[in-house]
Amino acid sequence: MESSTAISSADLFGSDMDDSRLDLTAAELINRISFQASQDISSLKNIAGETGKKFTTFASSFMSDLQDRIL
Repeated sequence: MESSTAISSADLFGSDMDDSRLDLTAAELINRISFQASQDISSLKNIAGETGKKFTTFASSFMSDLQDRIL
C-alpha cells in the first residue's frame, strides 16, 4: 500500500471480489435489458389475451342470460 496513490475498500478489508462479472459494456447491458423487457411485454400480452377471452366469455354469458330473462 505504500506506493499506491489511493486506497480502496478491498485494500483495507481484503475483499477478493471477482469484478469480471461486473465488466459489462453499454451494448451488453442494453441487450440484456432489452431482452428482459421483450420477455415482460410478451408475458403482458399473454395475460391481456387471456383476460380478453375471459371477458368475452363473461359478456357473452351475460347477454345470453339477459336475453333469456327478457324473452
